[in-house]
Amino acid sequence: MKLLAAYVLLLLGGNEAPTAENISELITSVGGEVDEEKLTVLLSDLEGKDIHELLAKGDNDLKSVVGVSSSSGSSGGRH
Repeated sequence: MKLLAAYVLLLLGGNEAPTAENISELITSVGGEVDEEKLTVLLSDLEGKDIHELLAKGDNDLKSVVGVSSSSGSSGGRH
């Protein structure tokens, strides 16, 4: 998950095509460790795909699994 999070952070920061090196540098700069094999697989899986579409699809898939609708509110832990 941290690999994908780093990828998205780099995109949000203006890097239109984050590389393995970019992602590794970001993660290690905050004391994290990088699994190079998983990073290679992630970048291979993302190649040629629109991350925004993938995230939207994942959000919809998650909502269908947990039965959450966009109209349901959260109490924020307060009752």
